[in-house]
Amino acid sequence: MFSKFYAVDKYETEGNIVLTDFPETLETNPDRIEVEICAGADVYAQSICCTYATISGKISDFSGCPFPAAVIYNLDSFTGMGGIGTWSDAEGNYSITLPCGEYNSIFVDDNSYGERSLEAWGWKMIVDADETHDYKIGNGEVYSLDLWANNGGFQTLFIAFRPMVLSYALKDDVDSIEINGKAYSAMCAAPEISLDDISVHINSRKADNISLQKIFETGADGQALPMYILQTTRPYGCDKQTFVLEYDFVDANGDAAQSQGRTQFYYASIYGLAVR
Repeated sequence: MFSKFYAVDKYETEGNIVLTDFPETLETNPDRIEVEICAGADVYAQSICCTYATISGKISDFSGCPFPAAVIYNLDSFTGMGGIGTWSDAEGNYSITLPCGEYNSIFVDDNSYGERSLEAWGWKMIVDADETHDYKIGNGEVYSLDLWANNGGFQTLFIAFRPMVLSYALKDDVDSIEINGKAYSAMCAAPEISLDDISVHINSRKADNISLQKIFETGADGQALPMYILQTTRPYGCDKQTFVLEYDFVDANGDAAQSQGRTQFYYASIYGLAVR
């Protein structure tokens, strides 16, 4: 089965023309997409096979109780074309079949966002096989999670992320800080996090935390947001790596700070010198 549609919107980027449009709604996923581009007497045609994978799992809070919620996969951002999602059942169980590819972000939460919970996030998730992903939802976020392997250093991973906690975000407190001789207004979106507050698992195996350093993400408008760079031990292997970072601790005010985030990667080679 296949679907044919006319691409009515286009934009040019770096010498490429990208055509976009929504096809007709189908009862089942298409097996292939037929592409035909005519430019004068020249005709370009290609048949693209469609592949899919099913992602399923269970959503819970940090006490282990079911947390019925939506699971939304985004190809490039958080709005517009590319968002595919589903709701879990009352027990937090969900299942979704997706076109294979890399998804920029996944967020998981219900209608209590900003009131009693924040979102569980996945970043740069690779959908290329059926997998199980169990999500935990708390009052925090592991936002903008990314990682890289240090090539030529101590054979470790570096992980950048921005923690956010609901109670701190609602206060809307701002500090004035100076970075490289320039003044910024820094939003206090989370309590201070220590190395012992964070746990990391890679393909379900615990990684050792080595160091944690606080930095700031800055914007052109003079705003700044606190972030951290975590250094952990690095696994090897050519298979897909699923990296899960979690924090679950009580802050200086006696309030819980809980969240979980994840990302996926392959090593560019068996030596693990770079991720892709």
